Amino acid sequence: MAEELLLPVVTEENACLPLSINAVARYWNVEIPLPPADSYPAGSGSVLIEGMEAAERHGLAVSVEHADVSILEKAMDRGVPPIVILPGVGGLTHHLSVITGYDEEAIIHYVPKSSGEGIYEGAIPRDVFDAKWSQDGRVTVLVGPPDRVGSGSRSLRLCMEAERASLLGRGSRAESLLEKAVSEDPSNPTAWLLLAGIQNGGDRDECVGSYSKCVRLNGRCYLAYRGLGNHYLKRGDEGRADENYTRAIEIDAERSGSVYKNRAYIREKQGRYAEAARDLGEYVRLSPGAPDRGAMERAAAELSSM
Repeated sequence: MAEELLLPVVTEENACLPLSINAVARYWNVEIPLPPADSYPAGSGSVLIEGMEAAERHGLAVSVEHADVSILEKAMDRGVPPIVILPGVGGLTHHLSVITGYDEEAIIHYVPKSSGEGIYEGAIPRDVFDAKWSQDGRVTVLVGPPDRVGSGSRSLRLCMEAERASLLGRGSRAESLLEKAVSEDPSNPTAWLLLAGIQNGGDRDECVGSYSKCVRLNGRCYLAYRGLGNHYLKRGDEGRADENYTRAIEIDAERSGSVYKNRAYIREKQGRYAEAARDLGEYVRLSPGAPDRGAMERAAAELSSM
């Protein structure tokens, strides 16, 4: 087993300084003052590129790349705690987690005090970790002294910049950055996924091609299959919508309640009432705080009796 890296307890974060970046910076004895984050809408979550740039302004190097577990292990062996992008919990699309150690059975995550990060706490079995991590392309961020951290992927860096532009309402800028990202590296599934999301949000059929390129590169991309399902549902193609929602559920049955709700709508229209009821039951279970929870519980009960 690699010696577990010990990070300081850090709880301070905001949209412009993710807790993961702050904790790793302090591990390197670099204090980053909490910057103002009032330029971002409430509830936007951590903006990774802001934290990356803050670390760089304070003398640290940052790289972002697609990786695998062996690369994480090598980083820890040279004393660098990697940050990984995992599927989000609750209403979050993504979640940043710092990896501090590993053994033959588990990957060990940094757990700050008062953490409310659900399943991403402590030691996670290696197969479970990799199954989750693979859904979003096995993206890792390394932060450390310039002599310990390489340059990383320019294409992925552009993706982080595009996410910031999108949060700030600069859709055209975000799309331009993503087009550059796929031009620089056509094998980057993250860039294709984000570009497809912008196209889908604009109700453009070209999103199908971008989502398809994403899943050819990463067949476990949950968000791509969910996006395809949403697109086909808008187009009235219930068969393809159901097929893609089902594929997303096969990848991760616990990630999102909305996929079940949308599939229930399709199956109710097709007269598959028992299946629709089960899907609504899963939506309610996975979305305990949803404002329509009561209505969906009643709808599930009615469908069960049909």
